[in-house]
Amino acid sequence: MKEKRIIRYRDKIDFIVSSMESIPEKLKGGLEISGAFYRLHTSIEAAMDLVAMVLKDTGKKIEDDYTNIESLKESGIITEELSVKLKECNGLRNYLVHRYDKVEDKIALSSIGEVRETLYGFVEVVEKFLK
Repeated sequence: MKEKRIIRYRDKIDFIVSSMESIPEKLKGGLEISGAFYRLHTSIEAAMDLVAMVLKDTGKKIEDDYTNIESLKESGIITEELSVKLKECNGLRNYLVHRYDKVEDKIALSSIGEVRETLYGFVEVVEKFLK
């Protein structure tokens, strides 16, 4: 793999890790919550970019995010469990973009830890892929 491509992967990985680390454990108000939602949204978006990049670099067809995640699972790159969690993250991202209902904000807030764990797990998979 070319050095430029590896740098692109590293930039995405660094973005995910730094964004997730910058979300405080306890959010104090509307502005912090909005910031946390933005970081979640953009981190999940970066993870979906990584999914597509891995597919492209393994010669697979790139489609929609859910199909791409499924393709990674079918290729043996990610586990069934990680594929389910990444799909859930993608669904959360769609909610965060549109913010349909304030009641759902509580669900999104309660899922920050799980999203962090899922994205870190996926980052580990990508790191192994790069080696």
